[in-house]
Amino acid sequence: MQLGGPDTVESILGQTGGFGADYTFEATGIAAVMRHAVESARMGWGLCTFHRWMAGDLDLQPFLSHELTLDEVDRGFELMEAQDGIRSVIRFG
Repeated sequence: MQLGGPDTVESILGQTGGFGADYTFEATGIAAVMRHAVESARMGWGLCTFHRWMAGDLDLQPFLSHELTLDEVDRGFELMEAQDGIRSVIRFG
């Protein structure tokens, strides 16, 4: 299954017996991924969380290993290869 791919929702529903996940999380800000997170949540009481970090409700900074600029993408691949960049964030702009 490719995360955010066309079969994401169907795969999650299949793995949960058709009910959906109790909790889904989205942190990309990509509209299609947001939709998948909502559609994958359990109907009626599933909780979908997205954009809480941008509102300042979640402090994710302690979980980041590196913050890189777009110009440092190659460095990000080097960090991943060294198993040091697992939770890197690339800042655009």
